[in-house]
Amino acid sequence: MLLVHLCTLLLISSALSLPVEDRDLDKEFKEWKIKHDKVYNSPAEEAERRAIWEKTLRQVEAHNKEADRGLHTYWQGLNQFSDQKEEEWKPCLLPDIPEEPMRQFPGLYIPRDIPNQNSTEELGNNATAV
Repeated sequence: MLLVHLCTLLLISSALSLPVEDRDLDKEFKEWKIKHDKVYNSPAEEAERRAIWEKTLRQVEAHNKEADRGLHTYWQGLNQFSDQKEEEWKPCLLPDIPEEPMRQFPGLYIPRDIPNQNSTEELGNNATAV
């Protein structure tokens, strides 16, 4: 009988250690999916996206608690990328800078020869060392 109880406890503890969806977040995840027009191709994909979303939510909540204590100067929130891995959303938000930005962005001025900020020689006689 003791062996049965021990096996039952072992089975329950290992089941509880598995990552599972937080059932309390079902409504919040559903509302987030509607707001951001999210539709997944399969239940497996939805489970994967849900796990990423929950991880992102925990990170946002932890950051915002720290911001409330004055450790950060800004608060975070969930957005349309909250169910994506970094390697998925990063190229969308941080695209490569084109080699010749002047052609793609005619009004953009990028100085080519910026003087060394530590050298007053390149700035002429009007500059003084700080």
